[in-house]
Amino acid sequence: MSVEELSQLVNLHKKTKNRRDADKIKCIIYWGSGWTWEEIKEALFITDGTIKSYIDAYKNDGISEFLKNRHDGHNYKLNSEQETKLVNYVDTYNVLSSKQACSYLKNKFGKLFSDNGMTQTLKRLGFTYKKPKAVPCKANTFSQINFLVKYYQKMLTLKDDEAIYFVDASGFEHNAKMAYGWIRKGSNKEVKTNSGRQRLNVNGAYNPISHEVIAVSQDSNINADSNIALVERILEFNRDKRRITLIFDNAKMNRSRKLKEFFENQEISIEPMYLPTYSPNLNLIERLWRFAKKKLLSNKYYSSFIKFKAVLDDFFEIDIWKMKKELKLLMNDKFQIFGL
Repeated sequence: MSVEELSQLVNLHKKTKNRRDADKIKCIIYWGSGWTWEEIKEALFITDGTIKSYIDAYKNDGISEFLKNRHDGHNYKLNSEQETKLVNYVDTYNVLSSKQACSYLKNKFGKLFSDNGMTQTLKRLGFTYKKPKAVPCKANTFSQINFLVKYYQKMLTLKDDEAIYFVDASGFEHNAKMAYGWIRKGSNKEVKTNSGRQRLNVNGAYNPISHEVIAVSQDSNINADSNIALVERILEFNRDKRRITLIFDNAKMNRSRKLKEFFENQEISIEPMYLPTYSPNLNLIERLWRFAKKKLLSNKYYSSFIKFKAVLDDFFEIDIWKMKKELKLLMNDKFQIFGL
């Protein structure tokens, strides 16, 4: 910001009687003078969001409009028809900012709202600012419902000499994942990261009744042989069972001839059950992978790949058994259906 602009702002501040306007001008003066946001927050007792809204308004409209519209969000009231139109607009389109909603009202009804005023209005109307959920474009709603009907029937009729598992694989990269956590105000915490891209692939099975987890890790890619090795471990845990149902996704290796022949040659009957295509939302073990990655990778640094593998193997072999209460809450039978 130029010296001339700063001088104009200082003179305007001296003439301003409204305390809120004075604080707005001081915020812009401090920012234009090179103050950090932390310094501005401490001086004016305002938040990051308030600082951003003041700076954005000044950049876009200049100081006169910036002050002129200070109460727009509160003074302009919408009638019921206008509120309904606004609600329908936000429900129908991906509204990325309050400014976009402000533009809609201005163009549609000639109503002027500040960004902050619009934010408060949208909250009052029942909206919250969050990311949408990404869903596969080819997901079939009917197929998902049909699968769930079969799954619930299977669970209700499962006998004592039968078992059921969700089976899937996931990759765990040897690197820390930055996650939110409590840090002292005005300071930072550093977490070391690795420069390589090594990863461990974990092939796992989850029993939704006993909350039992069986997992096998390997450096190489998961294939039909990996599935056979996992199923062999499942059979070891279920020698007293007559039949085991294994729920797979539609990856090619899960339908391989080699795997089918292995199933046919076992004394225990193995029944594969396949998820609908493009339906990771129905694969219960996907929640387990998210849970495990949060526990193992969030803000955690492992100095060597060997150490990383040891911790990961211990997690699935030992630690996970101590977390059954957490898993029971997370791994419930409530599923999202894409398209509903």
